[in-house]
Amino acid sequence: MTNLNELLEPIAAQLRGLGIPEPIEHWGHPAMMAIVIFSNG
Repeated sequence: MTNLNELLEPIAAQLRGLGIPEPIEHWGHPAMMAIVIFSNG
């Protein structure tokens, strides 16, 4: 598990540096997946 954290931390640090607002960070992926599911249905 630690090995995975070491691999992903540089990517996570870059994403944190973008300054994405917390609601978008929290709900962005579920919202996009809902759009995909409804458009395919």
